[in-house]
Amino acid sequence: MNDEKRMTLDDYDFSKVKVNPTKPTQDPAHILLRVVEGAGVALWRSSPAGQAELLPTRRDLFQYEGGYSWGYKGEGCKNLAFAIIGRVYECDDLSSEDMYEKAMKLVDTLIPALQQQMNHDLSVTVIRKVLGDGQRPYFD
Repeated sequence: MNDEKRMTLDDYDFSKVKVNPTKPTQDPAHILLRVVEGAGVALWRSSPAGQAELLPTRRDLFQYEGGYSWGYKGEGCKNLAFAIIGRVYECDDLSSEDMYEKAMKLVDTLIPALQQQMNHDLSVTVIRKVLGDGQRPYFD
């Protein structure tokens, strides 16, 4: 006969188990602005350990053939704002008019405040707060 003791619930330490854990208060996603060979590049990273990917332009929202820029209120900044809004609010079911308003608010507030020719990491939580919104309804 086998004398091996079988584990029961009494043998388990439940003191470290989180019951109904709270939702995270910080969105882990970031927009990464980088200067590569003098050109502004925008990347999306959904989590700190995640792989960064290029942030695509949103020509459906803003017609512009150039690249991204920051630190002033030009067309490259508008292009960046629409790309950011398109990604950050992709699950919010916003109308084109609402997306336009949010992008222009970014152009008027956050984007010109960034130092030109410098790299920046923009938290999605901060972006949404600047625009008066809470957390994204869906985290990647």
